[in-house]
Amino acid sequence: MKYKAIVFPVVLISFLLNSCSLFSQTEQKTNVISANRDIFRTQIYNYEKNPTEWVLESKIPVLIDFYAVWCGPCKRIAPILEELAGEYKGRVAFFKIDAEKEREIAAMFRVSSYPTIVFANTKGEVMPIPGARSKEEFKLLIEAILLQNPQAIEQLNAQFQQQQQVQQQQQQQTQQAQQANHNTNIVMLDKAGFLKNVYNYEKNPNQWVFEGSLPAIVDFYADWCGPCRAIAPILNELAGEYKGKIVVYKVDIQKHPELARQFQVNNIPTLFFVPKNGDKQVHMGARSKEEFRQLIESVLLKK
Repeated sequence: MKYKAIVFPVVLISFLLNSCSLFSQTEQKTNVISANRDIFRTQIYNYEKNPTEWVLESKIPVLIDFYAVWCGPCKRIAPILEELAGEYKGRVAFFKIDAEKEREIAAMFRVSSYPTIVFANTKGEVMPIPGARSKEEFKLLIEAILLQNPQAIEQLNAQFQQQQQVQQQQQQQTQQAQQANHNTNIVMLDKAGFLKNVYNYEKNPNQWVFEGSLPAIVDFYADWCGPCRAIAPILNELAGEYKGKIVVYKVDIQKHPELARQFQVNNIPTLFFVPKNGDKQVHMGARSKEEFRQLIESVLLKK
């Protein structure tokens, strides 16, 4: 078979060779070790030799990044971990493991989301922590968990206590919101109640037809939503003050996602102000009691 040879300029050939060399060198300079089963057993934990007890094979603490190739957060933290592996070289060994290829190893640490970062120190303590973090957050965890730095431990404990306080406050707010939701001034709606009292979109799919006898507010909310919790007592007070003139309804979008999808509720709180005659008005976001009062007077009770 005859063919015509393609002649490249000498300069171009030199460039390509140099480029290939540079790329090859870049790949070899990685500070994070890509670990398969064999590397895991020899450098991290030999589960065949010690099936019932965690024994770290490394002489220094290790950080293991369980990732998936399609995972966006995994890609974002990869350069951060590479930098840290260089900064902590000789003090902490950094590994990365493709969790979908090495499912047996991932299962040992109950990896169920990506990324999951496993911190293992030389005292036999192992701590898997899911989720991406900033470089400073990773440094704090490395210093506290792996290197047992007293100041870092104190700082991490302070952060943990602060998070606990925030969680407790959120739980209290949720409980308050749930109590407000069960107040007799506000009517909770499921799909059947919505179709009967507000709008039967199955019977009238192309035209808004209000089914109620009094003007209404419909509050689409979720228990975890901070602004929703903030307006719950306000709506409850207004429902009492305007009793007999308007009705205030609430729809939990987590319990009744079909209603949220039907009206394309993508942000909460979303409130429908429904006059007795005419189309609804949709308002998103929290408001003050006076702002809600103005909407009630101008939209629902306007003569």
